Amino acid sequence: SGSWDEAEYAFLQAREALRRGYGRVALLTAAGDYQHFIKVGFEQTYPPELTALNEEVPREMTDYRPVLLRIKAAQVKGVALCLHPGQHGLLARQAQQLEFRPAFFGCDNMQDPAEYKIAAGALDHAWFVSQTVTPEFRERYSARYGNQDVVVAAAVYYDAAKLLAAVAGGGYKGSALIQALYELPVQKGAAGSFKVVRQDGDQFTDTPLAVMHVTEHGIMPVDGK
Repeated sequence: SGSWDEAEYAFLQAREALRRGYGRVALLTAAGDYQHFIKVGFEQTYPPELTALNEEVPREMTDYRPVLLRIKAAQVKGVALCLHPGQHGLLARQAQQLEFRPAFFGCDNMQDPAEYKIAAGALDHAWFVSQTVTPEFRERYSARYGNQDVVVAAAVYYDAAKLLAAVAGGGYKGSALIQALYELPVQKGAAGSFKVVRQDGDQFTDTPLAVMHVTEHGIMPVDGK
């Protein structure tokens, strides 16, 4: 994973927010490399005149009411989030306590089911951008573990292991191992088709992305597949 890959997540977030007609939005991100690239990608895609508020949230913050009141006063329809684990649910719950119910959306840090327990219903119908997972892998994961709580993360590690297994017998070391990964053909795995690529000085696994949302059945692709 690298900055280009993370920016692609943000590009899709912004395009989906525009498609849904949110108009004025607020963007809240946490300190961190991943969140920074999400923030930059969103800023590059979403019209700046429609971003009413764009702020970084400290890791230690637990009282979001002051910033939420400013967002509410700005009359936004959507709030984009890319925070640290636990912060999404707490922020959404405090927004609900303020009788502020915007459309929450964001990055795949929102995939943890613990966020929705913390939110106590305030993140229902929220959506986020994440890597795709094939129906077959979802079914196998559900059959094994009885839920889909961390199926996206499981798919990431499954495909990473598959990539390493594909070059494990070559005796590669150092930069030769990285080059061998680049030279692999397109692989089939939990994300569908994917490949290790290098672009604009960055390297990452090029995997399909999808918009996921929270339903009564758990986290599912928007298209239901």
